[in-house]
Amino acid sequence: MSPAAIHWAGLPRKCLQRRQRNQFGRQLRLIGGIDLDALRQGKAAIKREVETNVPPLLQQGGYVPLADGRVREDVPFENYVYYRQLVQKNHPRAPLTHATLTR
Repeated sequence: MSPAAIHWAGLPRKCLQRRQRNQFGRQLRLIGGIDLDALRQGKAAIKREVETNVPPLLQQGGYVPLADGRVREDVPFENYVYYRQLVQKNHPRAPLTHATLTR
């Protein structure tokens, strides 16, 4: 389930993801959950966002850690690289190649 699909309820994204995961269990697949605003704010915000939200969902399974939506040009490239490295650290099977980290 994508963040766009669950945003309609008007609840905070993370709250709704946790509620739905509790209700439906591992049968509910989740994608996203990493706030794009954190990528704009800098490394401290990125680290807090990724390390707070990614590990619990990964432990349960059925989760693909990605940014909520397309990363736009207002996100500094260094922040994007840092975000991808943190996701890789938390999810070793996430692809992280030279091609994905070069312009």
